[in-house]
Amino acid sequence: MGAVLERFPKRLRLLVRSGHESLFGGLTRAGCRGGGCGDAAPRGGAPLPRLAGDDQAVSAAAMRDGRLAARALAGPQAVNRPGAVSGAGGAGGGAPGRYPGAARGDVAGRARRGSQPVGGRSRAGARRDHAQKKTPIAAERAEGVRAAWRADAADLDPADLVFLDETATNIAMTPRGARVYGAVPRNHGRNTTLIAALSVGGVGAAMALDRAADGPAFVAYVRAFLLPMLRPGQVVVLDNLAIHKAVEARALVKAAGCALLFLPPYSPDFNPIELAFAKLKEALRRDGARTRAALEVAIARALDAITPHDAHGWFAACGHPSPEAQPLC
Repeated sequence: MGAVLERFPKRLRLLVRSGHESLFGGLTRAGCRGGGCGDAAPRGGAPLPRLAGDDQAVSAAAMRDGRLAARALAGPQAVNRPGAVSGAGGAGGGAPGRYPGAARGDVAGRARRGSQPVGGRSRAGARRDHAQKKTPIAAERAEGVRAAWRADAADLDPADLVFLDETATNIAMTPRGARVYGAVPRNHGRNTTLIAALSVGGVGAAMALDRAADGPAFVAYVRAFLLPMLRPGQVVVLDNLAIHKAVEARALVKAAGCALLFLPPYSPDFNPIELAFAKLKEALRRDGARTRAALEVAIARALDAITPHDAHGWFAACGHPSPEAQPLC
């Protein structure tokens, strides 16, 4: 109302002096009974004439000024926002009686939540990549080192490559995807660690531990499981885990006439056994083993389900295509 008084001071004073009160329900004239005479005729006179033209002009001006004030507070985004509906409550068609600042807060809040366009363009359209799936990679990757490793590995025969790694499993694994409800052990105890090797012929040597892998366990795996499966001239490819660099393990592999090749740092995408572990864990989630004995049986069954055809696809996906499958031994 203050904006109206400032914009039309002479007209409002004229209306008040004339006694026309249809625009101002709270104003009363001296001598009116009951606190409001409306358009009743004064004593001894004719009814007051209705000032229709001035009434509409002042009402339209009041509504227009109220909208402009609310939009000015809400900012240019609210003024130009497509689909905005203005009303007596301020910008955006707020509820009557709300002050313009509330409308401004509503517009800003909806913009932050992405439910309203900002500046004529929705936030989802402006940053569409935020709504897409991402595959995070390590920021520490050295692409030059990775490219050099790839160039050196291109001279190797994929049939001679044996990829080795570890993965953890437990007795509380459940399927992923659609929401389902089921009972799982909240305290599933220690993980069961699987150490395995993959060639184009499939998984050849695997060992399960009821604890995390360490240096002695890795040396025992190499001596008891890996060496019997190797043939001279093969290359064992590993990541840079500290236990893989145990002096005794390296000496055992070299004594068997084989070589060790370490992957560049932060490069699991070069290792096809990571894809084998993904298939293994998918099978374990479906089985839902709830005891360690059942988990070991499920692991053996899942390893047997990995075929040379699977291995060929995983080798090719990681940049090591092979013409035909060959057994590990």
